[in-house]
This record gives sequence, C-alpha cells and structure tokens, in this order.
Amino acid sequence: MANYTVTYEAAGEAYGPSPSIWGDCPILEMTADPRVGCQMYDDFSLSNIENGDGYQALGDTAPVYVVDTLEGRVSVTTGGTNNHQSILGTAVDIGHISDLEAEAAELWFEARVKMSSVADYGMFIGLAAEADIATDFLDDNSGDIVTTANCVGFHVATAAPTTVRTVYHNGSGEATAVESGVHTMAASAYVRLGFKYDPAAEDAEKVRFFVNGVETTTKVTAANIAAATFPDSVNLAFLATAKTGEGVTKSLVIDWWRFAQRKPRV
Repeated sequence: MANYTVTYEAAGEAYGPSPSIWGDCPILEMTADPRVGCQMYDDFSLSNIENGDGYQALGDTAPVYVVDTLEGRVSVTTGGTNNHQSILGTAVDIGHISDLEAEAAELWFEARVKMSSVADYGMFIGLAAEADIATDFLDDNSGDIVTTANCVGFHVATAAPTTVRTVYHNGSGEATAVESGVHTMAASAYVRLGFKYDPAAEDAEKVRFFVNGVETTTKVTAANIAAATFPDSVNLAFLATAKTGEGVTKSLVIDWWRFAQRKPRV
C-alpha cells in the first residue's frame, strides 16, 4: 500500500497535523495492517476523560475535562492554590526511542495546544514514562521537570512562562535542554508542537523538533541518545501537564494529539 500524503491549504495547516512531520508516516498502512506499526489520534470529540477512555487524569484538586465544543478539546486545569498541578496521560506506554538495532523504529508525535495564561505557569507536553505520570511531574516553585522523570518533549518553566524549550530526561539529575526559546507562548494562542525520530537519519539529526510545522535548529544526535542522560529504550506514554506558580487556576488546552511508531517495538 502506498503512503497517503496530505497537502494542506495555509488555513488548514494552521489547524491540522503538520505535513513536515507526517508526510512520510505510513498512517494508512498502520491502520490497515497493525504489523506495520501503531498510530493514534485524539481530538476529544468522543472522549470523556473523567471516566477514563484509555487515559489517567491526576491532580491536586482540579479535574481534567473535555470542553463541550464542536469536535471537543481537553482542558488540563490546575487548582487555584500555589504549586497545584494537573496531569493527563495515557494509561499505558505507547512507544519508545531506541538506538538498539533490534528495536529501533521511526516515531512521530505532535499536539496542538494553548495556555490559558503566560504568568507564573509551567507545562510539559510530549512523551514520558507512564510510571512518572503518578508523580508531581513539575517541581514546586520552579516548574522544572522532576529529577526522576523519563521524557522527551516540550517544557515551559514557571520562571519563564512564555519560553518553550525542547528537552529530554533520563530519570536522574536535571533535564537536558536541546534548545531553549523555540517558541514564545501567548495566552490563548494555539501552537503545534511535535517531533520525529528516525534511526536511519544522519547521526547529527536523529530526533528533529517542529513548531507550527517549522523545524527547529537543534536536533538530538546519535551521541545524545547513546549518552546516559537520554531515556534510550525507555517505554513512554503520552503526557500533558500544567502547573500554577501562584494562587490562580491555569489551564493547558489540547485541541488534538497524534502519535505513530513503526514496528518493531518490544
């Protein structure tokens, strides 16, 4: 079966998945034959997060809920107390980035999100170990990623709530920033954040990050993946989290997210 490639009009591209990320992803083959790989897409038009539907929702006091709009969207909403956090993640791990020959496989991820505020507010969206979803994923007072987490994705700290950085972390020490300042967040303005891993790519660009479909400058290299600081071969789930650094409720709104990975996966 041939790859299915979508070409977006300018207006549509601002809403839908980015062809720069997904143009080489065999979505139709995966749908027709799961032996090719797995793929998932959720725009929350049929989900009821409070009742599960493959997700787990955690937080200090606040719910994670589907906003009642056309096609739906989900709001990851904190409580109104300083350092309250709310987390949404899949109930199981869905893929991994590995440089081992027996399990290395292409991976694609993207989400369209917006922040309710850019004042004293932290967030992370991307892939993280399912076991880490049960923790306070972002530190109190700083919004830094906790030292025990395994993850790859996009992070905003409460100290710099408009600055998005690309990061990875292996569950020990501080998270590694691939590139700081890949995007400047504005309150209630959507942005598409995504990345792709290609084990067959040149050593200098194994993981590439994208903002609104435009590739960022700094990549994850083969040497980065092989180093102890990267979550190499760690099974990862979808994770989105918001944290307030003041006594004011904050929300991370997710319009949709998409993930795919080729087999083999172990």
